[in-house]
Amino acid sequence: MVAIFIGKSFGAIGQIAAWIFAGLFVFYAGVGTSGFVTLIGQRLASPSDLNRPWRATVRGGVALELSCLIPIIGWLGIFPASIILGAGAMTLSFFTSEPTQSQSQTGDFEQSLRLPELQHAEALP
Repeated sequence: MVAIFIGKSFGAIGQIAAWIFAGLFVFYAGVGTSGFVTLIGQRLASPSDLNRPWRATVRGGVALELSCLIPIIGWLGIFPASIILGAGAMTLSFFTSEPTQSQSQTGDFEQSLRLPELQHAEALP
């Protein structure tokens, strides 16, 4: 809304400023959305993540992208919500100093993907 107001009120200079403002907001929200995408990918765990932890981010990005492609719900619901979530997450990151629960569990994430060791069973008499 601010970018539209600036673009309409101040002529050509206002349009340039509006494009710059909108671009900075998209970048700002994109940084926050990348954290959201990583969280989605970590919740969609895969055994192949042990050697390549970046694959969780890719998997989360694909999941969010495909959900945004769903007609009506994705276009008008999930996509705007993910942008708002991203901007909010970026804003909240300025006010929190301690690591969140998902950041402190990244070491536990790799251990949760490992299969439990089987114990030998006793023979039946």
